[in-house]
Amino acid sequence: MYEPGPPRTTSVGESVELAARSPDADGTYRWRVRDAPADSALSAGDGPDPDATGPPSTATAAGSAASTAVLRAGETSRDDDPVVHLAPDAPGTYVLALDAPDGTHRQRVRAFPDERRETEIRVPAADIPTDGDDEVDRVSLLWPHNENCLGLDRAERDGDEWVATVRVPPGRHGFGFVPDGDRSAAYHGDCEVSGPGRPRISLDAAVVEGDGPEESDRLRLTAEIEPAPAVDDVERAGDPDALDVTFLVDDRDADPETVAAIESRADGRTLSVPLDELPDSVRIRAAPHGERYGAAETVRVETDASDGDAAEATAASVAVADPNPTPEWAES
Repeated sequence: MYEPGPPRTTSVGESVELAARSPDADGTYRWRVRDAPADSALSAGDGPDPDATGPPSTATAAGSAASTAVLRAGETSRDDDPVVHLAPDAPGTYVLALDAPDGTHRQRVRAFPDERRETEIRVPAADIPTDGDDEVDRVSLLWPHNENCLGLDRAERDGDEWVATVRVPPGRHGFGFVPDGDRSAAYHGDCEVSGPGRPRISLDAAVVEGDGPEESDRLRLTAEIEPAPAVDDVERAGDPDALDVTFLVDDRDADPETVAAIESRADGRTLSVPLDELPDSVRIRAAPHGERYGAAETVRVETDASDGDAAEATAASVAVADPNPTPEWAES
C-alpha cells in the first residue's frame, strides 16, 4: 500500500510534506487537487506548480518576490511526483488525490488561520564576520523555517545593521545570518515573538446507551482542551474562549460519504456517533485549536458485532484504544 497517511493539520503559510508510502522506483505517482477552499489559488484538477520545487520558506515577509506556489513538487530525481509540499494560502480543507500503482488514495489537509506575526531581526553589521577588510555584500537568513537553505530569505542593510523582516509564529526561533554564502562565518542568535502557545488536548471515550429499544448505543468522544502553559513565567495561554476542537476521521478507514456522516455528528467538543454507523475499525483524530492549533490526539475504535453485523454492535463489543501507545520503556 502506498497510502500517504492520516488527515493532516497545519495553518496558512505552514508547509506540509505529503508523500506516497515507500514508493517503488519503477512505479508512477501523481498528486492532484480534488477540492480546495474558495479563497485558495488552487482548484480541482491542479497538480504541482511546474516552476516550483522543494519546500517554500514559511517565514518570508509580505511583499517579497518569493514564489507563492501553493502546491510544489518535492526535490527528487524522478519524473513523477511521489512527494509534494502544500503551503495553504487560505483556511479550510484541502482534498488531494494520490494516483499510485495500487489505486487512488485520498489525502485531506485541514488548514487553520495564519499564525505568523511580522517581526524584524536586527543584527549590528559589526557583529557579522568579514573576510579581512572586505565589506559583506549579502546576508542570508538561515533557520528551520526555510529548511536552512541559503538564498531563500535575505537580510537588507539598514544603516549600521542587517535587517530581515519575516513572519513567524509566536515563540523563540534560533537563526543564523550568513555573510556571502559562508556558513562557517554565520552569526547565530534567537528571535523572540510574543503570543500564545499551542493548546493541548486529551480525549475521553465512552459508549452510552440509546434512549429507547429502537435506538442504537452511541460512541461518545469528549475533548478536554487546555491552553498552553506559561514558560519562564511568561503567560502563553491566549484567549480561552477561542479554544475548540475539530474531529477528523481517517480517510483510510472509510469512504468519503461515511467520513462526512461521522464528522457531521460533532457538536462543540463532543462527537457522538451511533455504533451502527461506525465501520468495523476506524481511527478518529481530534485537533485542538484557538489562536493557534495544537497536536492532534487519535483513538482507534473497533466494533466486534456478532456475525459481523454492525447493526448489532453494543457497548460490550466496542474497543477504544490508542493506535500509537507510549512504549513501556518511555513510561518509567
